[in-house]
Amino acid sequence: MHYNISRLSVIVAALGALLISGTSGSVANASPGGPLVTEAKKQLCDNGFTFSKPTIVRPEVHSDGWAKCDPPPDGGDPALTHDYYLSLQRRNTSGQWEFVGQHVRTRLIPWSRQTYAATAPCVPGFWRMYSQVNGTIQGRAYGPIETISQERVVAANECG
Repeated sequence: MHYNISRLSVIVAALGALLISGTSGSVANASPGGPLVTEAKKQLCDNGFTFSKPTIVRPEVHSDGWAKCDPPPDGGDPALTHDYYLSLQRRNTSGQWEFVGQHVRTRLIPWSRQTYAATAPCVPGFWRMYSQVNGTIQGRAYGPIETISQERVVAANECG
């Protein structure tokens, strides 16, 4: 019995050291029934909105978005791409979200935060903003990283 407790103590100590040390200074954790995670993955690109909901600038609805992509950790990658998409969505009579208006589709430059605006003619209804970043790194696709804003109800009197 003493042998089993000592052996168990050694196993627990070894697992604890493994979980604390991880790799590259990352803290590792394990989930029950899942694999041991030894390195946290950092999101390569981030994107969001200037405001929490679409705004009205008569006679249009506006989506003001931003995106920032970090360079790869290993330095230059000639196959690195970051593609950004920003649009407005309006809920149709069937309850589905439709992309409407003038959207933005562009290739991002790493290292700098960039801002964009998408517009659509102002029409009463339910509106939201949508943005997405995807691309390739070392020849492999990543994404899409999608962001959706809060909904806004636009009344007829707001459109002019």
